[in-house]
Amino acid sequence: MPKKEKKGEKGGEKRQEPKSARAIRREARAQWRQNRRNEWIEKKKIRDHDKRLQTKATLKRMRAHRRKAERNNANQRDPFYVRWFK
Repeated sequence: MPKKEKKGEKGGEKRQEPKSARAIRREARAQWRQNRRNEWIEKKKIRDHDKRLQTKATLKRMRAHRRKAERNNANQRDPFYVRWFK
C-alpha cells in the first residue's frame, strides 16, 4: 500500500532551509583558502620553471646585462680597458 502524502508535502522532496550566516562565512572562508592555495601553486610552478631555465651561464649573462644597463642608466662610459680591447 502506498503511503498517503500529508498536506503541503511534495513527493518526498526535502525543503531547503536558508543557510545561516555562519555557514555562509565558513563556505566563503573555505573558498578563499582554496583560491589562495591554487594561486600559490601556480606561482610555484612558474617560479620552478624559471629556475629550471636559469643555468649558470644564463645567470652570468643576466648579471652582465644588468651591470651594463645600470651603467647606461647612470650615463657612464664603459671602462677604458673595455673600450681599448673591443
